[in-house]
Amino acid sequence: MHSRMFRALSAAGAVGASLAFAGPALASSSAPTLYVNGAMGNNTNPSGSDNTCRLSSNPCATIGHAIADAPTTAKISVAKGTYPEQLTIANKNLTITGAGEGSTIIEPASPLATTTNDPTHPGTDQADIVTFSGAKSGGLSKLTVDGSQATETDGSTNYVGVFMLDSAGKLSSVAIQNVQHDSTTFGDQAGANGGVLVANNDQAARTVTMTDLTVSGYDKNGITCRSIGTTCNITSANVTGSGAIDDNAQNGIELYGITAATVKGSTVQDNTYTSPNYPSSYSNASGVLAINVGKLTLSGNTLESNDENIAAIEDQTDFTAGPAQGAWSITGNTVTDATNDTGTDMGSTPVPLGDGVGDGIDLEGATGATVYSNKVTNNQDWGIALFGEVNSKIGADGKTNTVTGNVDDGIYLGEYAPGQPSTGNAIDYNRSNSNGDDGILAAGEDSSGDQQATGNTFAHNVLQTDAHFDAEDLSTGTKTAGTANTWTNDKCAPSHDANPGAICS
Repeated sequence: MHSRMFRALSAAGAVGASLAFAGPALASSSAPTLYVNGAMGNNTNPSGSDNTCRLSSNPCATIGHAIADAPTTAKISVAKGTYPEQLTIANKNLTITGAGEGSTIIEPASPLATTTNDPTHPGTDQADIVTFSGAKSGGLSKLTVDGSQATETDGSTNYVGVFMLDSAGKLSSVAIQNVQHDSTTFGDQAGANGGVLVANNDQAARTVTMTDLTVSGYDKNGITCRSIGTTCNITSANVTGSGAIDDNAQNGIELYGITAATVKGSTVQDNTYTSPNYPSSYSNASGVLAINVGKLTLSGNTLESNDENIAAIEDQTDFTAGPAQGAWSITGNTVTDATNDTGTDMGSTPVPLGDGVGDGIDLEGATGATVYSNKVTNNQDWGIALFGEVNSKIGADGKTNTVTGNVDDGIYLGEYAPGQPSTGNAIDYNRSNSNGDDGILAAGEDSSGDQQATGNTFAHNVLQTDAHFDAEDLSTGTKTAGTANTWTNDKCAPSHDANPGAICS
């Protein structure tokens, strides 16, 4: 909160002297508040003059009018009600606060005005319900953005609930819902197509903070953060996809080519794609999809019932380049029930095990990531999978990952691409139990002769009652038991339930 600052003039004179005059108090440096009430407000005064919305007893009728009348920095207080408006806040630092989610609703009707402002999809038509452009601060609080009355019918239009363009700001206690194309164009991927899009044109450093967001009924992505310079901090969000569908591989939260991201204490669920054209083609939906992010922190989240609950990828060749990879930390998450739905009512075939659909946590091509203290259970393929991962730490003393009940291997190490094996990783102090194949599997050479898992260390892991082997290393080399990796003080139950048997006591 800004505090009001006043200057008082005083004089101390000789006894009997009086104060000759009192100067006016300086104007407050606090941001003024403008008031909006759709039920009783007016945009003009009885005299016909412009209503500047400065009195709570004489509010304006529309949020758009208050935005136009607001100075560069201001607060806008919006009363309970439904506001059929499409809003643009350009080069102003405005905080728009409603009476609560579900009480203050921004709900425009079709047709929406379009722009071509998304720098990540140049020239693409874009329809946004609320756009912040060039804001240094401000945002939305305690309201709902609802697209149900403005369903987009043009599949080539990128349809977004809240667009933060070249802007810093906060979204707090906001629900964003029903921002999606109609049934004939649902799944057309003109862009982010969803709840929130954060992007910039100039790579300048800007931070968007999202707290207590509820996002549902989106088309492609619930929350999308893109562009170098962008930092997104997401806390206590609840992002829910459409469940098992055959026309759209949704992502709950997509973080792509940005400077930094934190996702903390959030729930992301029900993003499932049934891959109806398998085996000629297949794809997957994701809970959190992070690609080429600088600094990445995922902590204390619940990821459930997504095709890949967490997918973290570093690949500057096949994807749009991002900043250099910094520290990646995936800690204290509950990662469960990743999906590989058959979708038989849609004529779909489930993707076979090992194709990356149904995984709990996937790390692909990254270096130096830490994966600690996660509960990874009941996923329909691998629990934790490393593809071409280098020098990362999966578990540590006092930071055990618990990996149980996954349909394939509990922990898997393989390659990301030919010549890009998983190497130098430390897999320590994990518990991997009751998985449908191996507790831990280090893959061996493939048909191209690449050594898929080499130079890794496995220590102090407790592996029990896994259906195939508790521990299996298919590599060949000069290290433990003729493998290319080092195994130390790993315990299997039953004992030596391993291939080769000597890698596990």
